[in-house]
Amino acid sequence: MRALLAGFAALLLALPGCGRRDVEWVTVDPEDGSFRAELPGPAERVQRRLDTPVGPAPIELWVNQDGERAFMVGYTEYPEKVRGSIPAEELLDSARDGAVAQVAGKLLLDEPRELGEVRGKRIAIDADGGRVRVRGDLFVVGRRLYQVLATTEPQETDSAVVTRFLDSFRLLPRSSAETTVEVE
Repeated sequence: MRALLAGFAALLLALPGCGRRDVEWVTVDPEDGSFRAELPGPAERVQRRLDTPVGPAPIELWVNQDGERAFMVGYTEYPEKVRGSIPAEELLDSARDGAVAQVAGKLLLDEPRELGEVRGKRIAIDADGGRVRVRGDLFVVGRRLYQVLATTEPQETDSAVVTRFLDSFRLLPRSSAETTVEVE
């Protein structure tokens, strides 16, 4: 399972530098209406597909990276055979462990996080010898693992920008249980 999740963390490790002065917030609201989040700047949509032993797992991400820090929100939609055999808590633990391993970091925080009735995790990871901090939230809904992650300098971890980004994430009701993302 770690191999399925490792790609997320690779997108997040940025070389942080000086803080940004002006922030122009952009709302991400995917076509399927599954969530809404605000990113501190333009977001690039990234679609990927992980091949698993039981079928493809589409990944849909929105990433804002300014060279100083990175913000990512999105999800992986696992095949039914994966989600049917792995409890949500185990999937959350695997996502956390995969993120820590990908950045060769140290887990600093692993707390329960709730979003309405959805249980998840809030994590913080120390990476790059203490020069980079990854902070974020993980949630499982149906076959989807949602990730909301910010990569910054350690002193910016609790900044107003990071807090607003993480707190802006909202799960929204969808008309269908799952949506398949087509990627090439």
